[in-house]
Amino acid sequence: MEQKRVRLELLRYVKDKLHYFGKIEDVEMEEIGDGNLNYVFRFTSLAAAKSLIIKKAEKCARFSDDFKIPLSRTGIESFYIHSLNHLIGRYLPTLYGTDVANGILAMEDLSNYKILRSELMKFHAFPFLPEALVDALSKALMGTTSYCIEQVKREQMVGTLKDNPLNEIITKTLVFEEPYNNCYHRNNVLAMNQDYVQNELYHDEALLKISTEYKEKFFSEKQALLHGDLHTGSIFIKEDAFKFIDFEFSFWGPIGFDLGFLLANFIFAYERACHDSSKESKVFQAWMKEVILYVYPQFTKRSRKILCDANVNQKEAERFLNEIMHDTIVYAGIELIRRTVGMANVKDITTIAPLTERMNAERRIIQVAKKLMLEAKNWDDLKDIMSF
Repeated sequence: MEQKRVRLELLRYVKDKLHYFGKIEDVEMEEIGDGNLNYVFRFTSLAAAKSLIIKKAEKCARFSDDFKIPLSRTGIESFYIHSLNHLIGRYLPTLYGTDVANGILAMEDLSNYKILRSELMKFHAFPFLPEALVDALSKALMGTTSYCIEQVKREQMVGTLKDNPLNEIITKTLVFEEPYNNCYHRNNVLAMNQDYVQNELYHDEALLKISTEYKEKFFSEKQALLHGDLHTGSIFIKEDAFKFIDFEFSFWGPIGFDLGFLLANFIFAYERACHDSSKESKVFQAWMKEVILYVYPQFTKRSRKILCDANVNQKEAERFLNEIMHDTIVYAGIELIRRTVGMANVKDITTIAPLTERMNAERRIIQVAKKLMLEAKNWDDLKDIMSF
């Protein structure tokens, strides 16, 4: 019944408000999303040879009516796309319409793209990706700092998106708290690693202290407009282009949060390849290392140029960039831990077989994550990280 209601609501929206297809009679509607929060449908007109995607938010998560989430996330996605379109439009889906009151977002159909995580799990390398990521991340993140936007305009932008309620409802607990104490008994830990996680994470007060410190920074720092949930599952890709998707967690926060989350997910892809003996996996491991060792130093180099062009004092620019890289390393550790033992695991690791291999992979990830979080100041070179 719930899906039928959503279908009828979206058909009315396409017919009465969007006017994208012209005649609505020949439009086919197909549900393509299987996420926990939103409905995602593709509308296709064979006669007009056109299609689009509609993302429908509800007031409750799809998995539970008790999990309340505000419809404002639709407006947040729209805000992110509109705010960054002039900076990185080529890396964003085209937006056709927004109905915030009803949680509806109509956008470009990216069916000719694939999810990056799925492709990396197949050991598929994309030679263009490292440079494209540097271009997109440096422009988006530096371009929304106080160094690069006129003060009054930026204050207006920050005022429009003061806080993202999803961060309080979801990120605060699932990312920064539960992985270190299982306080709500929702952590998803491999049975073979239960005792290991208990000893290595739940009893480590220093680790919890770091997570708490960076949780506070997450909520207090407003360095730039962030994606807020940047990982290999929120990037659509084809052989010569990619697009960011899923901006509902967007907020003003510390730049290292976005960069660290992406770094952690690259490490997951690399770790998965380490448990495969094929020739393809060996080639992929080498490429994945190249991606990490190119993207992050080049991001710093490109960002330094952007700050210089904005007439930022060189000493201040270096301080800022060093802080970002330090934060990146810590947030990468936080993401590695929460995706390994928390409520939302990643397929890169959960599909490693046999289970003993997965057990070892998870233990290695936990140890790497702890080093990143507890010894961040000692990681001067990303080559050291990739030597784990």
